Amino acid sequence: MTTPTTSPVSAQPRQQIYLIGPDPHDPANTPLFNQAEDQLLHAGHDVINPAGIVLAANATPTDYAKAQARMVTIAHAAAFVDGWEQDPTASILTALALCLRIPVHGLDHYLP
Repeated sequence: MTTPTTSPVSAQPRQQIYLIGPDPHDPANTPLFNQAEDQLLHAGHDVINPAGIVLAANATPTDYAKAQARMVTIAHAAAFVDGWEQDPTASILTALALCLRIPVHGLDHYLP
């Protein structure tokens, strides 16, 4: 694993941040994820946005949850998107991140 470089916008190191939020495959939630991604990109971070996952047409909710779990494992950090508390998978992904010692904070923590 490489050491993150310094972000051009803030004094925080550049990080690869996974977004944890309400069901990212519900089109109604896509704007929440995309707005959070834009803010983090502007702050100089790399973003793992689960709303961009594309699986086969016959993929199940379990397939999506497994894909999200794999994404968490490669992140340097994770950020909450509004409404995450309402999604059971978001709680599981948070627990996974914490077990892997991946820091999890509110979105504002990563912004200048």
